[in-house]
Amino acid sequence: MYLVLSNYASIYIANHEIQQTERAIQEQVKVNEGLSLQVMELSDPDRILSMAKEMGMILDENNVRFTHTSN
Repeated sequence: MYLVLSNYASIYIANHEIQQTERAIQEQVKVNEGLSLQVMELSDPDRILSMAKEMGMILDENNVRFTHTSN
């Protein structure tokens, strides 16, 4: 009887830890998705160009090279 109860308690604890880990993973996925959206917004070429102009930078079309490719 003790062995059965001990095993049941171990299974219950393990199941609880798994559920906590799954919740933590789901929360982290949400955070990652939010951060990915923020990266996309912040890396918008029009936004970068606008900020560069605000800082007094001038666009020299002859000196522009695209090094980033979209996936």
